[in-house]
Amino acid sequence: MVLRFITIIFLFLSYLKSDNFLISYQADVLDSILLSENLLISPAIIKRVGKIKDRFKIPIINENILKNLYENKDILIEKLFFYGLRIQSYENMQNYRIKSQQRLSFPSQYISVEIQNQELIISIID
Repeated sequence: MVLRFITIIFLFLSYLKSDNFLISYQADVLDSILLSENLLISPAIIKRVGKIKDRFKIPIINENILKNLYENKDILIEKLFFYGLRIQSYENMQNYRIKSQQRLSFPSQYISVEIQNQELIISIID
C-alpha cells in the first residue's frame, strides 16, 4: 500500500516537472523542390493528460528547450509523421508540361518534454 502511494506521488511529480508543447508542420513541394516549410512549436496553455503514444530521446544542444526542439526538427518531424501524415497532391498540365504540387502536413500533436542526463525525453501524447 505504501509502495503504491509512493509510486503515485513519484509519477505525479515527474508529470509536474515536464513541459507540454503543441507542434504542427506543413511543407509545400513543387516538382520535387521544397518551396516552403513551416514548423510551429508553442507551449501548451493547458497540460494534456492522455495515453503516451511514443517516447524518444534527443540530445541537448542549447539551454532553452524550445530552441532544442527547433534545432532537432528533423528527428521530431520523422517521429511525428507516423501519427497522422496528410498528403494533398495537385497536378496541372499546361503546354504539354505537367506541374505537380504536394502539401505534406500532420495535425497538431501534443508532446511532453523532460530533461534527464543531458537529453530531452519527448513523449507524444494522445
